[in-house]
Amino acid sequence: MKFRTVAGLAGATAASLLGAGALAAAPAGAGGNGAQPVPLSVLNQLTGDIVGPFSLPGTFPNITVTGDCPSFLFSAGLGFYFTDGSAHINRGINTVNGLPNNINAQGDAYLIEGGTQTTYWGQTHAWFGQNVNPNGRQWQGSTTSFSGTAADGSTITFSTNPGGSFNPTTGTGNGWGQETITCTPPTNG
Repeated sequence: MKFRTVAGLAGATAASLLGAGALAAAPAGAGGNGAQPVPLSVLNQLTGDIVGPFSLPGTFPNITVTGDCPSFLFSAGLGFYFTDGSAHINRGINTVNGLPNNINAQGDAYLIEGGTQTTYWGQTHAWFGQNVNPNGRQWQGSTTSFSGTAADGSTITFSTNPGGSFNPTTGTGNGWGQETITCTPPTNG
């Protein structure tokens, strides 16, 4: 995932999370990290277009692609439609930008390609975090993993951990991360 994609993702995710802001508000004086559960209906709205498109090998460091992967992995935004599992928004609302600091979700989900559900379904984990300090410096990161099988027996497995920071005072930022993608061909028909 390219850093500009991560930055765009952070904005898109932030906009989506804003709709869940009331859900994420930790009670005043609450101990711990203020974790609050997120219903699957809200979770699926938040995870509709959150990954990719993946970078092609040679265009960004730390990318490993094994197997003959479907081209949509490299050309469309990806997301998840959870059929079961759980999610929590943690640490309440960031006082600088009014958005939740992070969300963590796990369960079984379909892989979404460009807004359309694919037949790839399997174990999924997604974590997104962001923070803005009082000076406006921003950090965001994510970790996603998916291991899904389609009706024809083909598989897609990936894990990613992109992140970045931006300093508005200097106008500079940096990005980091890795992508590991493995695909296997159909085993049926």
